[in-house]
Amino acid sequence: MLAYEGNRQCQVKEMASESGNRPRTVTRGCNSQSRLQPLTGLLSQDVSVTEFKSENSSKQGNVGIHWLRGSILGIEMAWLKNVLCLLFGDDYELKEYGFWGYDRHYKWPCGVMLLFCSTEAGFDRMYGRISFQVPGKALEMLESWDIGMFCCNLDKHGFQATRIDFFYDDNDRIITPSELYAEVFQPGFSGDDKPVKADFTGFRIIEPRFKFKKGVGIVHDELTFGKRGSLGSEKYLRIYDKEMESEGQNEAIRYELELCDDKAKTAFNGIVHAFDPESESEKMLSVIGQTIGGCIDFLWRTDRVGDKNLNRLERYTFWQKIIDGIGSAKLIGKKIVRTVEKAKNWLDRQVVGSMQMLRKALGPKEFLGFVIDRSMDSDRLRPHHEKIIADYRFQQKKGVTKYPWQEQGFVLPG
Repeated sequence: MLAYEGNRQCQVKEMASESGNRPRTVTRGCNSQSRLQPLTGLLSQDVSVTEFKSENSSKQGNVGIHWLRGSILGIEMAWLKNVLCLLFGDDYELKEYGFWGYDRHYKWPCGVMLLFCSTEAGFDRMYGRISFQVPGKALEMLESWDIGMFCCNLDKHGFQATRIDFFYDDNDRIITPSELYAEVFQPGFSGDDKPVKADFTGFRIIEPRFKFKKGVGIVHDELTFGKRGSLGSEKYLRIYDKEMESEGQNEAIRYELELCDDKAKTAFNGIVHAFDPESESEKMLSVIGQTIGGCIDFLWRTDRVGDKNLNRLERYTFWQKIIDGIGSAKLIGKKIVRTVEKAKNWLDRQVVGSMQMLRKALGPKEFLGFVIDRSMDSDRLRPHHEKIIADYRFQQKKGVTKYPWQEQGFVLPG
């Protein structure tokens, strides 16, 4: 139990007095109703000390897809392998072992895996299907447009999602996981199964995963809702301090929702139907935001015994702020944007000095021949290089299609 848990009853009384709430007289368990929350027109209440650190949120949050896993018919393997090479490069390895009942898989350095069976008996055992997964670090290499197009083409080829993860990064750090835990949950007394309070709906289980280091303080701050796997309810919410995990590279508090089986299929279909190749992905953002915002709610319990009408309960202000942030977030994909301009700047900073040295050592004629011979070869170009070239030409309005999707086996949705 956290160090500050000992003063919780006093804190609750003080907050109730400050915010005008009635005293808490009803003990509710974790088995509560759940409801899908809209992103607008929500209830609000006064701000308590730990609910919101700043009156004005100034940093725009980010949402995105963090994981994708599923299966497709084995007859589509050549197409799928070609698409994965287009998106993640052709630097993959064949591994003579597999997972989930498969005995072989291709693996890309970014963590993408394509799993299959090497025998006809194994192929029949897996109902003629192959599986693949794309982890978060691989999806971060793609633009949101690429991800939407990828999902739409998977759908056209009979893809069945078994897992999809959405995330929201709260860059304002409105509330940390440990603070959230102390705010909405208080364990029951020894021997009592029912908690003193459990001010959340949508999940039955809450689990803190905090790590302390002597002399330093908390070094891992995480809170989870629900269970994973066959014992779970096909959804699992993880809230953690991304700044600690990334060692300062990402300062946000991350809300990461993992959906499996039927819920994953529903969420994937939502992405497919929301994607518009001509728009800026507003509909995709809305689907992701409403799914994350609707998976859980944090509500003050009332003093009316047996009242299960959730619409009459007031929402914690910190969660209202989070939902508002999700509604105004931006959809992100590619973490590192490589452009022709950046390549030119890199050459100017890192390579020009060496080129001048070679020119002086070899002489202008031999040096020029060396540069032309090396640059005329195309064997070092990878798919992401081709995409950068296409982007550059498209931006220069030279009449080149942004991405040659049709030539690579892709089709536009519609």
